[in-house]
Amino acid sequence: MFRRLASALLPRPAERAALVRMHITSMAPRNIERQLECLQSWRASSDRICTINHPREQAVLGPLLPDWVEAIPVEFEPRYGKDYLPLSMLCRTVAKMGLSPNDIVTIANSDISLREPGLLSGDDLAHCDLLYASRVDLDKEGNSLGPFLNGFDVFMFNAADIHLLDADGYYLGLPWWDYVVPLVFAKEGRKIGRIDEPVITHKAHDIDWSYENWLALGASFSADLFGLNVTAKQSERRIQMVAKQSKAFLNNARLRVRSSKRLKRVPRADFGKLQRSVCEAGSARSATLQPAGGVRAFLSKYVRKATS
Repeated sequence: MFRRLASALLPRPAERAALVRMHITSMAPRNIERQLECLQSWRASSDRICTINHPREQAVLGPLLPDWVEAIPVEFEPRYGKDYLPLSMLCRTVAKMGLSPNDIVTIANSDISLREPGLLSGDDLAHCDLLYASRVDLDKEGNSLGPFLNGFDVFMFNAADIHLLDADGYYLGLPWWDYVVPLVFAKEGRKIGRIDEPVITHKAHDIDWSYENWLALGASFSADLFGLNVTAKQSERRIQMVAKQSKAFLNNARLRVRSSKRLKRVPRADFGKLQRSVCEAGSARSATLQPAGGVRAFLSKYVRKATS
């Protein structure tokens, strides 16, 4: 009896957080040491770390990768002047890797770091189908530039839902793919939650894509997600509107969760409401939209260049 009582009074060992089964990225064949530093931050919470690349990039990366990074070469047609990994190819590659439906997957760009090792774990996904977060940008000295709320930089979900990402025409490292991921989950009626705290960091740098890239991919996004037929004359104005409304939807306070509340339920995002709003605004002549020539200024709000 006394032994049982003493055992009950002793502190219980902390349960080990559930590991993410696979952390997926696509490393660039440059600044490799910096990217490995970022990926190192995911090791404590991830069972496997994989980089999926075209064989041309793998030829550069392969000899420089440590044994804890799995290099997965895949063939695909290069677009926009580089071997950007298509989101659809990532989806199809992961689907063939023998994961169980309940295995947890994270996707992030290779220059994204966890602020603290182990800060995210599989336990965080208890009441959401998808968790996503925005980064905190850092300057060259490591000082915070604040959260970057115009995009999303890490996604966590169950492997059973990987098929939702089989969307052609979007690429890691180019704009819009980070809006596609949470919105296709919401469109399919899945529960999504935005982590409302600084869990990931990123050293700010100049953007690696052009205004023309943003515009072309935005036209595809508008058609694929909302069925908008974006003409050349209207494209800048409509894509500006789609970007603003999609950003507001994904940053909605109702979808935000903090670490202390992450195991609590979140409401289901109403994608239908977003779709109706976008389509109504797209069909109306809104005086609040900037003229097409002002979109470059608008676009500058969506990027942050490194400070000197």
